[in-house]
Parts: sequence; structure tokens; C-alpha cells
Amino acid sequence: MAVSCAKDLQQVVKTKKTELLFLALFLRLLKPGGRAAVIVPDGVLFGSSNAHKSLRRMLIEEQKLDAVVSLPGGVFKPYAGVSTAILLFTKTNSGGTDHVWFYDVDADGWSLDHKRTPLLEETKLGCLPKTTLGADEHTKNNLPDILGRWQERERQERKRPRTAQSFCVPKADIAAQGYDLSLIDAGRLEEYKAWRVNDFGIRDITLRHDLHALSKFFSYAIKQRWTGDNPVRNVTIPSDANAIRIHVLTFEEEREYFLRAVTHRDLTDLAGLMLNQGMRPDEVACLQKTDVDLDRGQLHITSGKSPAARRTLDLTTESRTILARRMPRDSNWVFPSSRNPANTLRGSTGRMTAFARQGRKPELHSTSSFTTSATLSQRASHRLGSTLPHWRRSWVTARFGWYSATSIQRLNTSAVRCSSMTRS
Repeated sequence: MAVSCAKDLQQVVKTKKTELLFLALFLRLLKPGGRAAVIVPDGVLFGSSNAHKSLRRMLIEEQKLDAVVSLPGGVFKPYAGVSTAILLFTKTNSGGTDHVWFYDVDADGWSLDHKRTPLLEETKLGCLPKTTLGADEHTKNNLPDILGRWQERERQERKRPRTAQSFCVPKADIAAQGYDLSLIDAGRLEEYKAWRVNDFGIRDITLRHDLHALSKFFSYAIKQRWTGDNPVRNVTIPSDANAIRIHVLTFEEEREYFLRAVTHRDLTDLAGLMLNQGMRPDEVACLQKTDVDLDRGQLHITSGKSPAARRTLDLTTESRTILARRMPRDSNWVFPSSRNPANTLRGSTGRMTAFARQGRKPELHSTSSFTTSATLSQRASHRLGSTLPHWRRSWVTARFGWYSATSIQRLNTSAVRCSSMTRS
């Protein structure tokens, strides 16, 4: 069946897309001075077809576009899950757009799943709640905030940064980006860069990684037709010229490191517990004697980022032997610092970092046990008895101390190499 469109709507915008024709119908029905708030799919804001661009240009250049309010994806569930936005404009036939006000709605007072259950009591729902909302309640219902900030769109809202939930964008900036009305543009990314550097003090290489990750996301979003452009292409990405490079060990360097590493009991014991109990280096290094129950053959990990990280482990025979040897020491820690037994081994990493940055050559401290090499060394059961001369120890320490060892990119063949070294 052939699809036909009203000729008067085709004169407004030449397309057969229903969402664009719907908007064109409002423009035709309104009288000069009339105002409308139209709910449209997000694609209308950034679609790259000639019809999309033409209609957005018309709203901004020939009419007066007042605001774009982006709604969360679940506001129309269970009927539709598509992301939508509200376009608020005035028909003038003579332009008039100066600044466009944007508001990114996170919550409307109800859950965004198919059940759409209220998140607040009834008196705190809707645009005009009977009870004033607190800061925490605002995160569950943005509607009252929208009304309040709408009234300030020509005053205080123009001073807000584009990283805020609501802000204003000059018409010239929108025209410069091809009348794209999506919330994230090159200007907002520049503000994001400044925010990350000024508030968090991140380095250029970290910011570079952030922007590359965003670029991949936008590339995916374009394929899904969630957006029409990748704004990362329009901002300057910091160089990685001054970044600290990863050092990949040669076979000779790796052998030298193992020769030195296996002479340290702390290193071997820590690696043994890691392998036998499946623990992370920081979990082993921070073990207190009260966490160990040799009578029951158990070890308790009492801290962690999640409940799953806080667990009780049954000790293997080798682990019990290691812990039994370390328990009589005069410290509360299973792995105390050699310089200050009142502190754990982990507390010494700062000194090693400082030494490395200053170019100093400290003795190889037991914090080197945090490296993957420690685990591979223990796994290969090294028992290379000779102790290196002091000048060689200093070289290994300066070359592979705590500061640089954390940046070593291990090769997949390392375990094989360790075994061959043992046989030799």
C-alpha cells in the first residue's frame, strides 16, 4: 500500500518520517505567538538526514526554540522504552532564538522499569508536590526542579556550566555544530576535560584514555542510531609523549630479577600464600595475626570492597607451614615492615616510590613481592642458593624496584622461562 502525506506538511519538511511530520503539523497549526511543548524521540535531536537537519534549523533560525528537556528511557514503560525529549518552542516566523535551555531529567518520581512504582510518598510526587523535597528526594523526582529552573532560564541558568544538570547554550554554538541538539557536544567535552583536571588532578595520559573510551562509546551509539555524531573528534586529545612507558623484561633481565628475588623469605612466603589461597597481594600483605586460626586451619579476610571479598579460607598444608613460621614474630602483622614492625609491609611502598623517582638505589625491599614475578618465582620453585654481589643487588633494585615493577608487562611465556631456569 502506497503511503501518502499531506502536501502542506511536505512543504514544511520533505520527509515521510512520522516523528518529523508530527512536529511539522504543530508548526502548521500554531498561529504566530503560539507556543507548544512536543514530545519527540531522541533521534529528532541529532538525526543526520537532510530532513532532520532542516527541521532543527527551522526551529532555531525561523522560530524561537526555548528549551530541550531530555527524559529518561523508561518514562513511558510498559508501553514504550524509547528515549524521548520535550521540545518547547514559540512560532514567530521571524526567528528569535537567543539561548536554548537544556535540562537532563534523571528521575520523575517513579521507577523506570515496567512496574513504574512510586519512589516517594504521594505528597512528594509530581511537578507541584505538597511537601518540599530534600536533596536526596530531588534525585528521585526532578520535576519540581525543572519548573524552578525554567523560570530562571534567562538569568541564573545562563551562568551554569554545561556539566550541570541544566544549562543554556547560545544559538551560535548550536548552529556551529550543525544544529545538533544532543546534550553532549564539543563544548561540553572541553568543560569535562577541565573538570577532570582541576577537580581530580588527573594526568594527560589518564584524560587521553577517558576521551578514547568516550569515542568508542559514541561510535557504538552512532551504529545504534542513538546519536548522529562523535563529538570527541572535535576536541583536542592530550598527547602521550610524556607518559611513563611500560617496560617488557628481556630473558636476561628476568633471570637477574629472579636470582635476587628468591633470596627474600618475605617474597617467597607472600607468593606462596597467593598461589595456595587465591588471595590478592594486598590481602596477603595486610594480614593480621588475629585473622589466622591455625588450630582450625582457617584464614579470615576481614576487609574488602564487597561482601564477597570478606571471606574465610581453608588453609592448605603449605600455607599452614608458612603461617606457623611467621606467627611467633614480634608484630601484629603477618608481614610486618622490616624498618617498622608496627606497620604492615604495604605501608612501605611510598618510600620505594620516592627512592625510584629520586634515582636512588635502596636495598631491594620486600614490597617487591607485589609483582607478578614473585608469584612466578614461587611457582617455579626456585632454590638458587647464591647471593648476588652488592653492586648487582643495587642494579636489580634500581632497575626493578617497587616503582617500576608495577609497570612491568609480563609475557605469557614467563612461567615456561622460570621452569627452564630452574632446570639449568
